[in-house]
Order: sequence, then structure tokens, then C-alpha cells
Amino acid sequence: MKRLLFSLLSMAVVGLIAADSVRIDFNRKNFDESEKLPKNWGLKGKLFTRKPTYEIVRAKDGQEALRINVDRATGTILYDISGVLQKYPIMRWKWRVLSLPKDADGREPEKDDQVIGVYVGVGTVSTNSRAYRWETVTPKGYTGDVRYGGGMVKVNWTCLRNQTDGIGKWYTEEVNAAEDLKKICGGKLPEKDVAVSISSNSQYTKSKASAEIEYIEFLPLEKAGGKK
Repeated sequence: MKRLLFSLLSMAVVGLIAADSVRIDFNRKNFDESEKLPKNWGLKGKLFTRKPTYEIVRAKDGQEALRINVDRATGTILYDISGVLQKYPIMRWKWRVLSLPKDADGREPEKDDQVIGVYVGVGTVSTNSRAYRWETVTPKGYTGDVRYGGGMVKVNWTCLRNQTDGIGKWYTEEVNAAEDLKKICGGKLPEKDVAVSISSNSQYTKSKASAEIEYIEFLPLEKAGGKK
């Protein structure tokens, strides 16, 4: 089933790779109301745990974004980008938090919640990912390694933002996702079963939290540094 999910999602990016970038906008046009998910994204949850909810919201200026709400919940949505990072290594996205999991701290397993984290990873059953997280109390710049699911899920993560960055303020981030993924994959950039994902958690702190993301895009190296 997971391989079928990746096969279906990969069909969505085939036509995009011919362009000068790959951009995923979160808006009503690209949202499946029946599934309550962005189109061509798949949802993975945790057994016996609530899943996040997803909706498209519109700001006063007309700009739309994906709002993610968690209530003692955990889940990840994934979009296949196999072959994308080879041509477009730079990943850029725009996000903000509306509320944070109470006292969450990625350094402590019993408080390891993040209302939003953007990941790039490889694998279907056993996975290896690089994560860029918006934490609560974790210091910015802190990097850690963690394993979930009995060691089947490996994550190397960095805290990009935390509670000091404020509530309701938009930030644009930019990373060399290709180089970061290579570092955790033995120096070689994988070509198959590669996905970008958005993870949201509040189950450990048993709290409610909310965040929004406007877009994720992948750019060639020469366009790095042009945050907007």
C-alpha cells in the first residue's frame, strides 16, 4: 500500500519537473474537500492516536494557506518528489504558527511535539529523513537524531524556529535540501521513494496547536538566497 501511495504521488510531479522550478501551492484549487487533504498528498497517522485536521484558509488580502490543527494528535502528510532534488536542490517554504504545543521540547522524548515540521526523506517502510522543525522551547539551532517505530523511522532534525519567533508572524525559510539529505544517506542523493512531508504532533503534551503553510517550492542552485 505504501509503495502504491508513492507511485500515485510521483505521477503528480512528472509534469512539473520540466519547468524551471517545482512549486506546491496550498489553496482551494489544490485541496480535496472529500478527503480533507491537499491533492496528491497522502496521510500517515499513528495507530490509536488522533490525526491532525487540514483546511484551506484565506487571509484578508486573499492569500490562501493550509491550516493544520492538532488536538492530542499526530500525523504526517507526504508528497513524492523522486528525481526533483537532482535538478532543484533548494527548498523554500513560507509558514507561521498560531499556537504551540504547551512546553513541547524535541530534546525530551516525553515532550517531543512540534505543531509543524517540514521534512525531506527517503524510504517507504523503513525511512530516513531530514527535518526542519518549529519547536516550542527547544533552542533554535539545536540539532538531534531520533528514532521512532522501533527504529524503522530515523530523523535528523534541526530547530529552525521556536516560541521566541512569535505567534501569527510569517517566515520564509530556505535550505539546501539535497545536500542535507545526502549527508544522512551516505553522501549519495537518493533518486527513488523520496518525499517532502509536513509533520504535526501534540500527542505527548496532550495539547492543542495550530500552524499554517502557504507553499513549498524547489529551485535550482542559482536561485538560492532569493527569499520572498
